[in-house]
Amino acid sequence: MNTKHCFRSIYVLVLPVLYLSAPAVGQIIDHPAMDELCVRAPAGANDQRTVDDWIDSQIQLLLNAEDLRSARADFTSMLDRLCLGTDTTQGFRTLFRARLGIAVEAQLQPDTQTPKPVAEALVRALVHTNDKQTSPGLLAALSYPDADVRYLGAHGLSRIKATFDSTEFRNIVQRLGQVGANETNGVVIERIYRALAVPSPSADVLDAVSVILTARVDRYRKGTPLDDHAETAVCTYLSGVNIPDAQGQKIVRPLATLLRLDVERYADGAAIGEAKEALEIRVDACESFLERITGVGPTETIRAAMQQAQPGFDSAMKIALLEWVGSAGTAGALGASPWNVPAGAP
Repeated sequence: MNTKHCFRSIYVLVLPVLYLSAPAVGQIIDHPAMDELCVRAPAGANDQRTVDDWIDSQIQLLLNAEDLRSARADFTSMLDRLCLGTDTTQGFRTLFRARLGIAVEAQLQPDTQTPKPVAEALVRALVHTNDKQTSPGLLAALSYPDADVRYLGAHGLSRIKATFDSTEFRNIVQRLGQVGANETNGVVIERIYRALAVPSPSADVLDAVSVILTARVDRYRKGTPLDDHAETAVCTYLSGVNIPDAQGQKIVRPLATLLRLDVERYADGAAIGEAKEALEIRVDACESFLERITGVGPTETIRAAMQQAQPGFDSAMKIALLEWVGSAGTAGALGASPWNVPAGAP
């Protein structure tokens, strides 16, 4: 028998068998059902259940992990392959991101009592995914007891705000206004303001800003000092957008009180160190915004008096403040229509 012909016959016979027995797709996450699903268009409740079961199993691994750092790295690595890689179909990625957002939302409900390290890992995963489909989980994070998790929720929303349509963003804005009014951490507030900061804000956006700002100033008025940069950031943002008079009045009135409280605290020497620096920066931003929106201002600005750093600067600051807000029986520049700030900005 011709040996060369024999080997050729064996090769021809074996090759089809090897080809047919090879897997249809490569392993992406070493999970047969998910590996099969992620390379085709999902269809129906069974496919959704497959995704839900896999996500739940990964959350359980995080909850039970002895080495959370390693478990979190594995979780993020798998999400990269499923959500961000090119080996999966667009239909699968859309379904997966949506179900991930819903699963994290359920995990962050108050009665679930998810430990902070796991909650933080889950919300970081949503931020990493960077997709509006995950917004239910990011919104749920805004009510988590720990400020670090709330910050991540607001940060994630700030990254994807431009991808929402008008109806979707209106719902996001409403929620941000609600949680922002109750938020007590200045760093989280700054990130919520940033999530609201769009180039052409609607009345809803500006109203949400005013609701948060009013709540913040009210706490300040009652004795809780604001030693952060949240309102500095929002004044800088507001200085660059168009604000109708109706929303402008709602914003100017609490800012007038904020300015008064800051000036009084600064001039009386009640703030030192970083707190003093925060006041200096905020007074500058706040007064600059008020000048821009009203078109008026004192003969000598508060910030100019503050920068003198010489005897009598505190009196000069308070005189400039009175030109803005007035005093009992005497209206200041902000008392004019449409701002109508009560004399003294109480």
